[in-house]
Amino acid sequence: MPVGGRGGADVVVFQFTGGLPGFTVEYVEPPILSDPAGQTIEVDGNAFLKVRFQPAVGHNLNTGKDTTLTELSWDLAGIVAEVKRIGDFEGVLTWVLGLDEEADFRVITLEDPFAVAVEVARP
Repeated sequence: MPVGGRGGADVVVFQFTGGLPGFTVEYVEPPILSDPAGQTIEVDGNAFLKVRFQPAVGHNLNTGKDTTLTELSWDLAGIVAEVKRIGDFEGVLTWVLGLDEEADFRVITLEDPFAVAVEVARP
């Protein structure tokens, strides 16, 4: 999952094989809860974008081994503080982007490779 800056925004890219899943991206209030256990998950930031994909998985269905990173954090001068996977259960893959503050965002879909990019404007 690439993460980086572009102009006046931070961009987080979720890449898929075999096509694009359905998705929703929305602001949520803490506490951030894992899916499906409902345990509280700590995520750096003051505002939180929940990114939910369905049908999608972040593990190999035969071995159960993770096929994605589960957490990313870095020291950039952008708005995204942390990206953390909070769920991978029954075809639903859920991530949270911890942001320094609430900001405008847009979602861009790509088809070669299949990807969903979440672009968050820097203040």
